[in-house]
Amino acid sequence: NKGNDTFFVAVLEAAMLLDAGWEDMLDELWVVTASADIAFQRLVGGERGLDPDDARRRMTDQESRRGIGNLNEEVERGFVTAVVDNSGTTADLRRSLDNTLKDVVDKWQKSRGIETN
Repeated sequence: NKGNDTFFVAVLEAAMLLDAGWEDMLDELWVVTASADIAFQRLVGGERGLDPDDARRRMTDQESRRGIGNLNEEVERGFVTAVVDNSGTTADLRRSLDNTLKDVVDKWQKSRGIETN
């Protein structure tokens, strides 16, 4: 790429980023969601194998977290810039993440007058 056509991406996985007040440090903030039923099944099954009561307690505790219990408000306020659904397969999630990243890159290029293909 030439000069200012370079686009760097840093990915931060931080469950409590909004609670910590770090949203102003980012150009983009994406929240990855899944339905409560799917999230519960993932917590009690597979590698995590949490006790069902512990899984329910964890999910209830997280409802008060910024970006979880008030996701629509965080989107409306502009803190959350993308919501990515993770209710499907890993391939579905990758596709959704790829599409969201492409949209961000396209928006960045357009803001700088860079032609896209």
